[in-house]
Amino acid sequence: MKPRTAVSVLYARSALKGRGQRGSLVGMLSRLLLSLTWIVVVSLAVPSFAEAEPAQVEESKEEVEEAEEGIGEVEEYKNGFIFGFSHMFHLLRDRDTALGSAFGDRENLYGIFLAFERVLHPNVSITFVKPFYFNHERLDSPFEILINGLYRKNKWEPFVAAGVLTSVRVFYNERDENGVAEKEFSFGLRFVAGFKYFVTPHWAVSFEFGYTFVPGSDLVEHELSDSYLGAYFF
Repeated sequence: MKPRTAVSVLYARSALKGRGQRGSLVGMLSRLLLSLTWIVVVSLAVPSFAEAEPAQVEESKEEVEEAEEGIGEVEEYKNGFIFGFSHMFHLLRDRDTALGSAFGDRENLYGIFLAFERVLHPNVSITFVKPFYFNHERLDSPFEILINGLYRKNKWEPFVAAGVLTSVRVFYNERDENGVAEKEFSFGLRFVAGFKYFVTPHWAVSFEFGYTFVPGSDLVEHELSDSYLGAYFF
């Protein structure tokens, strides 16, 4: 074999060997890439956190709803101070008495409403109410004790109540021989219905409508009231 030809053959063999090594390296890289791709696909198809239990999902939803509504783990406060404006409409007795003859058959009084509420149970509370009512002829100063039935739904709290009422009425224009204004004391049964809307866990607005039957008064027999209130719970 000629020297030039021998060199050519050796070069050709070296080139083939290099191509074989490069091909082996490319194959190895291809298999590695394929393995990584398969691992990623399997990981996406079966993530460890994708199969959450239904109970856990429901609990998460409830926690979000409770956080938005300001309830749940937030303490529900049991003492409330209630205040606002109140209107009283009286149906008067048809009696020919010194007091009864001085008025017609109906009248309106307006005043302020103050109360303290203590929650005894999620569905029961007791309220002590001290309103003051005025008109151009007299002052009414009742005191009420009410037992309330409550039902809280989200931020709304409708309620009904029943209790007793005592009242002192002072008549500006009716005076005795000593110039002292006439007074009347009475006792009645009180019934109330209304609702509260909690703007925050502490603050609420409230509306209530009330009826009082007053059997022992010489003047008033039936009382109707509507009250527009704010409340602070602590």
